[in-house]
Amino acid sequence: MLWFKKKEKAELDAAVRAVGKYATALIVESSVPENHVFPVTATHFGGNPYFEEKDAWPTLGEEKRPFDFVCQINLRDCPDHPNVPIELFTVFVSWAAIEDGDIDRACLVRGYREASADKIVSVRRPTPIKKQDYKVRPCSVLTERLLTYPWSPKKYPEIVAAAAKFSDPNAAYRSSLKRLGFTDQFRSRIGGFPTWVHNDSLEYSDLIFLAQIDYEPKANNCIGDAAPIYIAVSASDPAKFETDVWQSH
Repeated sequence: MLWFKKKEKAELDAAVRAVGKYATALIVESSVPENHVFPVTATHFGGNPYFEEKDAWPTLGEEKRPFDFVCQINLRDCPDHPNVPIELFTVFVSWAAIEDGDIDRACLVRGYREASADKIVSVRRPTPIKKQDYKVRPCSVLTERLLTYPWSPKKYPEIVAAAAKFSDPNAAYRSSLKRLGFTDQFRSRIGGFPTWVHNDSLEYSDLIFLAQIDYEPKANNCIGDAAPIYIAVSASDPAKFETDVWQSH
């Protein structure tokens, strides 16, 4: 059956290949001691976050239960990343909000335009109210290029037209991805296309996809049933972030 619709397969593969985007994959290395201090603007999981003047450690509710620090990403460490007017961002999660299903307050992202050692201020990590307030372990990070493709081809007319020549367009698209050597890997990444668990909740014209932070066992950042953290930036207001932490497997 290798001959079956050979021309149509080639046309579909060409249409899919044309929309591929490179992302920067985050490779989380072994955890380091809890008292390890990372360089202030380095990309890393856990440990010491970057703070500037007027920043405070985020807390939740009247109990002031502290958020946990998941990671900080310096876009200068990423060879492939979205064109956004920030160069570093930090990611916090509230395990208390996640336990309560508080969708609006579970994740906090802060962006910085010109992060530097000259601007950093020291902020003490609050004493935990409950033992589970802090889970994430400090880990160093390496980066590598990762070629990504859309989770769904519906926004790409050339792919839709080429896939329509097959009895099952969605299956044809998935087969094309396999021929191109791509699999929907759940990997932490900056830029490119996200790999969604259930739906493309942040793929809107007024949002720029920034990052997908997956469950990294070495960092112990598991949310629910290994839900990724999806992060997008408002195209009109780069200080505004949208997140989705509820797509458990």
